[in-house]
Amino acid sequence: MKERFAVIGKILLSLVIMIVLASIGTILLQAIDTEDSNAQMLVSSLSVMGAALLMFYLFDRKKGWSLGLNRKRTRTASNALLGLGLGILTISISFAGIWLFGGLEIESAHLDADTVTGVALSFGAFILVAFGEEMLCRGYVQGLIKNRYGANPAILFSSLFFALMHLANPDILSTPFPLINIFLIGLIFAIAREKTNGLWLPIGFHFSWNFLQGNVYGFAVSGEDIKTIMTISPHGSTYLSGGDFGAEGSAVVTVLMLIVLAAALRSYKRRESIDPSKYVKA
Repeated sequence: MKERFAVIGKILLSLVIMIVLASIGTILLQAIDTEDSNAQMLVSSLSVMGAALLMFYLFDRKKGWSLGLNRKRTRTASNALLGLGLGILTISISFAGIWLFGGLEIESAHLDADTVTGVALSFGAFILVAFGEEMLCRGYVQGLIKNRYGANPAILFSSLFFALMHLANPDILSTPFPLINIFLIGLIFAIAREKTNGLWLPIGFHFSWNFLQGNVYGFAVSGEDIKTIMTISPHGSTYLSGGDFGAEGSAVVTVLMLIVLAAALRSYKRRESIDPSKYVKA
């Protein structure tokens, strides 16, 4: 029981640290009088990343498991590239599916200087978003739980934590699908972390999914609007289009993520046997 409370306490403390860091960042943004979405993403990402690093190095660095960033260069590159490819493929299929079923209308595409600048800034911001969220959810929370209770509880509860982290996003409770889809995506990322024993595949997947979803295909990203090359408008039922939340609010994405999850689970079950009590440092 004491050990369980210690784990819960560390997870809650990581949230407190994240909120404090984000509040400090927000105050700084207000001081310089900016509401730029990329600046806000930067503050959010650094807050999440800072919480993960502080918790790990203050409490768990010597416990025999790692955050999942220490990989051989060749494996890091191959896993990151695989993740990038999977993210590009799945968000492209999602966009095509929603469009084919009449859930969106393509209004225009543009590459003016202002758009290119905004997209370039978002490119860097989404890299930090992927690093930050993966370091906290799959790196720290999943690693912490696995070290105590094994891989399967770690996969489940880190994915639930990932979904609940998004409760502050606009329109996330507009339908059941945003939370369901984020939870399913979290499960896929968590299985990828476990399968590869590192964060690089989920980081690559997370980045390319977000970047193409928002900056290329024109969806809101988890309810947040950003600069985009393609301008689209949702049509018909919110359950199909995703509405103001973006592609992650669509039932099309739910179906696709269930298919990807089934494939990930099948691959995970065929993995080589590893010590379930901890992540091996590499």
